[in-house]
Amino acid sequence: MHAVKRFFPALICAVVFAGAGCFWQQKKAAPPAPVQGDILKSLNLNIQSEQNNKLILRRGVDSVSLFKESRGMIFNGVAVSLPDPVTVSSENRWEISDKSAKMFLEPLLGKRKFPIRTIVIDPGHGGHDSGAVSVHGAAEKNLNLLLALNVAAELRKKGFKVVMTREKDKFISLDKRPEIAEKCKADLFISIHHNSAPNINAAGFEIFLHTPQSEKDIDRAAKGANLALQICRRVSPLNTFPGRGVKHANFKVLRLAKCPAILIEAGFLSHPAESAYMATNHFRKNFSTALAEEIAGFVSVDAQDKLLQAAR
Repeated sequence: MHAVKRFFPALICAVVFAGAGCFWQQKKAAPPAPVQGDILKSLNLNIQSEQNNKLILRRGVDSVSLFKESRGMIFNGVAVSLPDPVTVSSENRWEISDKSAKMFLEPLLGKRKFPIRTIVIDPGHGGHDSGAVSVHGAAEKNLNLLLALNVAAELRKKGFKVVMTREKDKFISLDKRPEIAEKCKADLFISIHHNSAPNINAAGFEIFLHTPQSEKDIDRAAKGANLALQICRRVSPLNTFPGRGVKHANFKVLRLAKCPAILIEAGFLSHPAESAYMATNHFRKNFSTALAEEIAGFVSVDAQDKLLQAAR
């Protein structure tokens, strides 16, 4: 009886302290509000919200989503891979690198454009280099050429001068391809490929810029950033699979190109459904028309009128 009396007050105290612990856990301090670093501030981006390690910023009609300690960014709904990861301090200060700002955010926010008159279309692979082989047995080199010829035809209709690095099943070295663009003083270099991966579920359109190694590289990649994003937004839905966005890589043809250059991966030959669709004339027609229209729309109206007049 006495033992029970001694135990009961101790039990009450334990319950009270346990309840107090739950109360204090619920009342613990909230994380600090997000703060923009100097580079983000200089871009006049305003914080809209922070959620699940994601910071959403706005400037006018443009929306930018950054992710904590990640290279991933979403600009107006299109995924973009930054050259450097976003950093976030213990005080919740969000910052991007100067390279990321110059290569992507500045040209995208500024809707940066450049004049385009001559375009080099480069069908990847060729000759003894077949590239990937689809699950249906089609060689990438042939699909690249068929798609590139369609793209060239549509661009010529828009008044652009188009030069092909190859027009038949022929091997052209990686060094030679950018040289062709330099000799004809191209304003834009487009290398066309089809993707492949061990994972047969991998699918979707993606587009690459050169990974910058110097200030000069950053400027050249930045020129193509806005065009790449516009193309990605327009062309990606044609595959019916989610687009994989704008990325960057140290591909040789991009590295050696002297003019703005992009490398397109139309979709995955390793994906059964996407591979079958990309082998159709319907896909090639829609893809080529959309790509040509997007490039023509990128050029000013006055410049486009002059192109069409010259073509006639």
